[in-house]
Amino acid sequence: MKRLMLILAMLLCLVAAPACSSNSGDSGDEAENVEAEESDDEESDDEESDDDEASDDEESDDEESDDEASDDEEKDDEESDDEEADDETAKKDDEEKDDEESDDETAKKDDEEKVDLEPGKVPFEFPAVGKLSAEAGDYVLTPSRSVLEQYAKEGKGVSIYYTSKIVEVGDKETKVKSLAGTEYSMPNAMIIPLRKEEKVAKGDVVLTWWQSGSGMQRAIVTGGSATEPTVRYLDLKTNSDKEDTLKPNSFHKLTTPMEVGSTVACKDGSRHSRWVVTAAAEDKLLLVGFAGKMAAMAKSDCVGLPLALDASKIKKGAKVQAPFVGSYREATVARVDAATGRVYITFEGQTKEQDVAFIDVTSSLDGSAPAVAEETKTDDSTTTAKAGEIDVTKVKKDDPKIGYGNFRGSLSGGGVSGSIMLSIKPGKLSGNMKGTRNGEKWNTGVSGSARGATFSGSGVNKTTSLRVSGKIVGRTASGTVTGRINGKSASMRFSANR
Repeated sequence: MKRLMLILAMLLCLVAAPACSSNSGDSGDEAENVEAEESDDEESDDEESDDDEASDDEESDDEESDDEASDDEEKDDEESDDEEADDETAKKDDEEKDDEESDDETAKKDDEEKVDLEPGKVPFEFPAVGKLSAEAGDYVLTPSRSVLEQYAKEGKGVSIYYTSKIVEVGDKETKVKSLAGTEYSMPNAMIIPLRKEEKVAKGDVVLTWWQSGSGMQRAIVTGGSATEPTVRYLDLKTNSDKEDTLKPNSFHKLTTPMEVGSTVACKDGSRHSRWVVTAAAEDKLLLVGFAGKMAAMAKSDCVGLPLALDASKIKKGAKVQAPFVGSYREATVARVDAATGRVYITFEGQTKEQDVAFIDVTSSLDGSAPAVAEETKTDDSTTTAKAGEIDVTKVKKDDPKIGYGNFRGSLSGGGVSGSIMLSIKPGKLSGNMKGTRNGEKWNTGVSGSARGATFSGSGVNKTTSLRVSGKIVGRTASGTVTGRINGKSASMRFSANR
């Protein structure tokens, strides 16, 4: 545009030369100025272009720098991520190592805690028991295998004798199957077989289990039939007024103090503790007590409690020994319900009446033989007693004509033959029995009590559990022996002369 205006100005000067002459120098200057300006503009444009290029180069450099920085940052991030990943891997490796060390420690601890029991051995000071007199399908009472293992590892546990059936009888251990279907092996010493084909009558005490619940129970027969009796459980407090009907072959009768299933009171410091016998061998008893605690104790430290109600001693107003939180304490009898086997008592220093099973109550803990026959006073000089299968009526208690002394004779019945020796004194019975059964030998001592012309007692060892009862007539003592010999039921009669 400036160049066009300059050309127009020069044309005007040519037309009007005088007018332009005075300004020609200016015009030239202007032209020069215009040219200079244009040149300056061009230079400026060039400079601007250079500046723009420089700026673009700088921006390009900046972008490259930014890209390089970004690359560096990404590289740093990747390196950081790699380092974090390495840290995580190292941490994981450490954790896995810790877990492995923890597993090793646990395994090592388990190995250290594991106690290997020889077949048939129990974690108590009690000998192994030989082959049981039972067969596959028989009912038994036994704790769970886990209880045995807990006692082996920790020396403590809660033992509940549950119902099972025998799968296979072993020489030292027997395989059983719980009613829930679990199979396991237990030492024979911790298994209680329930004898088959038992027949009972009203008032008998039986060993069984809570058949509408679970767990070992003693019960008193209240009715029913001889093979399917109705019972009331003696070891239940909350359901002691409920009756159950027992299945055939699911129970057997208890007759002898200190036999398996009976109650014993054993020395515990200055007191006696209540226990139930679960196994007997030689001079030892295996026991289960308060809160399911198990222990083995010497027979000589224990007193057997009666399995028949002694109405002459367990009566209203009498002082008796009864269990209180597992230990025996003196109590006073408030009343007795013989039909249900309950004795209602109040402990010394208390007024609240409590009921206990009569098989857990005794008149004395001095070690004297407990009563084994029910007695009812008829007058000042006579008693009526029932001891086993023998009824004695109106026998004078302390008749000096009764011929106490030593008696020797024989016994037989049910494939058993042998000899018997009895020493009968006022209040005391002792002696020995031995013989053979189907070619197998047996031998056991006898201990018990004598009252007037009647006597009763028991003989118990590793394989034999027998009850003796009889009477003295003149120079002859006669009666019955019932129980088990070498694990099989036995019933014999005897006659011995002084």
